[in-house]
Amino acid sequence: MLNITFNYDFDTEGFFSGTDGATRRATLEQAASFYENFITDNLLAIPTGSVVNTWTAFFANPATGNQQSILDLTVAANSIIVYAGGRDLPSAIGQGGPGGYTASGSSDFLELIKGRGQAGALTEPATDYSLWGGSITFDTNIVLGSTNVIVLTQILIYLMLLLRKELPSPFMVLGQEKQPPSLVSKIL
Repeated sequence: MLNITFNYDFDTEGFFSGTDGATRRATLEQAASFYENFITDNLLAIPTGSVVNTWTAFFANPATGNQQSILDLTVAANSIIVYAGGRDLPSAIGQGGPGGYTASGSSDFLELIKGRGQAGALTEPATDYSLWGGSITFDTNIVLGSTNVIVLTQILIYLMLLLRKELPSPFMVLGQEKQPPSLVSKIL
């Protein structure tokens, strides 16, 4: 089972801090647990780099939107890291996506970074997908609460886009037949 680990180190606006932030974190964790149950891939760990093998993870900094990099990020087996935070987003309720990377080293190390044990991620054309993680940013003007199903659903969509997997639609889980156009247009 996949473990989606949220990291709030770049939440400089404090969107996930304090009492309100604790509620927001709980809502985010609830959204992640929905997908953790559907993803059965066994992802290999990415260890800290060495003199020979090194890599740099890139993602959109949730506080600024600028590209952020972390040298030799350690990622546990069967885990992805999602950097989460908030800032004023005038034209969206949130943004998210998978991170990228650069790497150098042995061919085994490069295959580990690219595929994390998913052989199909290494083929041309790729038949599987692997990632180390990414980031999501929420507009600091939205309200997240554990019972706010609409916002929870929006979070699920961001996670679905982030993971780029064929996953069940959160709208089917909620008993709706299709995604409401107004909600989708706000998200995308």
